[in-house]
Amino acid sequence: MNDSLDSFQPKTGQTVYTHWWSPAEPESEEFELPSGTKTCSRLKARFVGEISWVAARVGPGYPSEVSFFVEDNFGDQQYSTGKIIKASFYVRYNDVHFGQSEINRKLGASDFWFRDRNDVNHVLLLRLDEDKPKTPTSYVCVFKEGERVLLSYFLKRSPPHPWSSPQE
Repeated sequence: MNDSLDSFQPKTGQTVYTHWWSPAEPESEEFELPSGTKTCSRLKARFVGEISWVAARVGPGYPSEVSFFVEDNFGDQQYSTGKIIKASFYVRYNDVHFGQSEINRKLGASDFWFRDRNDVNHVLLLRLDEDKPKTPTSYVCVFKEGERVLLSYFLKRSPPHPWSSPQE
């Protein structure tokens, strides 16, 4: 992955949609987590208050923080049912921050581009979910980094397609 981006020519591309919440409990076969090194706890949650967003000077913004009430922890004792949790949004793919991937620097900051972690010849274009859940109760995936709770997202992939650079 550290090879020169000037000579990088992907073979395929794919749009992937981030979903930080789901109105129905997601099936694990339908979604993948944004990092191969993280595992998460699935919770049934109700968001309280507003979702704060980071407005980027260049390119799209992304969500920053939210608080939610845990309605069901599905037996995961580290997140108590009936408690309100403040969480930061996980805004990385494969532990690389949105907008800071090698390919994103090459293609420009108007989108979030990544090389797929499973295929270096495959490029992913991340599209962010809408800024508010559509239902009062949602299913979320959270994990801890130190004392911080991070709200992870699920990736839903569209069909792959032959690569064509957005700069052409």
